[in-house]
Amino acid sequence: MKPQISIIIPLYNCEKTLKFCLDAIKNLDYKNYEVILVNDCSTDKTLKIAQEFKFKIINLKQNLGAANARNTGAEQAKGNILLFTDSDIVLPSDTLNKVESYYKSGNKIFIGRFSPKLRFKNIFSQYKHLYLCYYYSKQDKYLHTLDTSLTVIPRKTFLEFGGFKNQLRISEDAELGTRLTRAGELITQSNELEMEHIRHYSLQGFIQTDFIRGKRFSRLFLSSLFKDKEQRREGKKAKSFFLKPITLYLSVGIMPFLLLALIFFLIFRNLLSFYIFFFFILLFVSFNLEFWHYLAKHNGELFAIKSLFITILDMIVFDIGIGVTFLKFLSYGKKILK
Repeated sequence: MKPQISIIIPLYNCEKTLKFCLDAIKNLDYKNYEVILVNDCSTDKTLKIAQEFKFKIINLKQNLGAANARNTGAEQAKGNILLFTDSDIVLPSDTLNKVESYYKSGNKIFIGRFSPKLRFKNIFSQYKHLYLCYYYSKQDKYLHTLDTSLTVIPRKTFLEFGGFKNQLRISEDAELGTRLTRAGELITQSNELEMEHIRHYSLQGFIQTDFIRGKRFSRLFLSSLFKDKEQRREGKKAKSFFLKPITLYLSVGIMPFLLLALIFFLIFRNLLSFYIFFFFILLFVSFNLEFWHYLAKHNGELFAIKSLFITILDMIVFDIGIGVTFLKFLSYGKKILK
């Protein structure tokens, strides 16, 4: 008999995407699964849409975030295998068969990856989505982060580690991933397990997401740094938080220098300031050339050229998010990392 899989989805004001998500789950070609929808005090038509489907619904009395909602669903799950996903994800019909096959091959904790196909054609949605596809394609065999767009984990392991940290409103998946890998658990990515992400990005949404992403990664980096020191003090091998591609870190690091060089060039307008500015431009282009080639391959050369300017915006906003976290760290210390 096939193992029971519990699909857990937190819901919060997701009326625009939920029906697409649940229609796909209803049509999965796998028999032994349950679906647990955890409504985190939605104020739109989310609950009404969820009630159209014959899935278990848990209505929370207080909005405490996705981490708490996922933990609540896991506690009530009947399956030995948990599959976490989001309300803006569309799963192909063969998803659970692929999950079972990959799980039986010895991979107990793993994530899926985004399909390059996207129904939204505006440039910010296309750019952000293809960036995620590129980003996950560059990871090693073993990761030390999770992505709750599609994460599979044994229920026993999840509960033993205490699940997600309820107090985290963002990055709860990455935080649990680092705890798992520090304890010796292996996290892999299934290349066969693809899903469609149906999130639309406006300019404002793009900027907000990048700002949060900058704060998220800098918090994880600082937290990892202090945990590394603790492990070295105890004579253990440190496992720093690190994700590929390395060009991501280089682009983020070089952007402040590039902007500073531009300011100096605009002020002094001499040959030396131009050479310095041009040098940083060349570095930035070399760090992102492979990514822009990936964009051109999927969406054409014109899209890749336009994306050059979006990449600059991407890095600037990301750096601002990092700066906010480091300023808070200087003011409040390690307590901001809890």
